[in-house]
This record gives sequence, C-alpha cells and structure tokens, in this order.
Amino acid sequence: MLTETAKLTIFFLLVGLLIAFYTQVELIFFICAVLSSLLFVSFVIYKITQITKIKCNRIMPSAVYEGQNVEVALALENQSVFASFFVELIDNFSPELPNKQQKKLLFPYLSRRAVIKITYEGHCAKRGVYWVGPP
Repeated sequence: MLTETAKLTIFFLLVGLLIAFYTQVELIFFICAVLSSLLFVSFVIYKITQITKIKCNRIMPSAVYEGQNVEVALALENQSVFASFFVELIDNFSPELPNKQQKKLLFPYLSRRAVIKITYEGHCAKRGVYWVGPP
C-alpha cells in the first residue's frame, strides 16, 4: 500500500512523462529521468540508514518444561529521528513444532523514537535445551 506522498510523486511523474510524450521535448524526458533516479536513490539510502536504527529485545522465562506454554514479550524500538514504514519482524521460536517456529509480525508504521511492546504465546512441544537469540 502506497503512502500519500508516494502516490502524489508517481502521479506527477506520469503527468510529466505524458507531457513529454505529446510535446516530444527531450529536456522533459531528461528532467523526469533525473528526478525519478534521485527519488529511487533517496529511498534506498533511507532504507539502508533506517535498518540500523531499529532494535528488538525479547524477554522470556529462562527455563520451561515440555508441554508448557511460554509467554514471549518483544520490544521493538525505533532509535531514529525519522519514522519507519513496513517493518517486518521474524522471530524464531525453536521449541515450537517445525511448521510453527517462525513468528512473522508486520508493523506498517513505527513512529520516530517509538517503542512497541507485543507479546505472544509459544508452545514448547519438543524436549531439549534451546538457546535464545543469536549464538
């Protein structure tokens, strides 16, 4: 889903290209190409800088037994001065059955300096010792 700014930008880009097509002026084609290239590069730079400013913490009990339900708390924090859009969080809960291990969460909007806390329940279906987080 596009934001209002993206819709407006695409609209003006298409209008500029239509004007250039009917007037056959190469300068307008050149201006549209430069503006669309600048827009694309700015979106790429924005995404690269934003991905380093988002932190996630997971809180869960240190020990559980087979067959128990575990409440997992996640805190997603945007440390940037800019808002982030369409942040996808994939949490791997290894004690769950293989087809239910990945929990996918999508946050359409994460405002600047915001902290979002969310909880979910996981079922410990397998026996064993499991580590939480990266090794």
